[in-house]
Amino acid sequence: MRTVTMDPQCCVACRNCENACAFRQAGTFQRGHSRIRVSRYPAERACVPVTCLHCEEPACLEVCPA
Repeated sequence: MRTVTMDPQCCVACRNCENACAFRQAGTFQRGHSRIRVSRYPAERACVPVTCLHCEEPACLEVCPA
């Protein structure tokens, strides 16, 4: 089973993962086409990426600065 682990403390909410996924899926940089979402929680000062685990070589991991 494939797993993707992310540390929410390292996420800078750049949303590059969403753009990379959208481009891989639909050939456009419109985040609405992305299969990954970055959820923001301002009160806790946290951002949590939620991935889909569908890609063999996830573009989201390649562009993540964290």
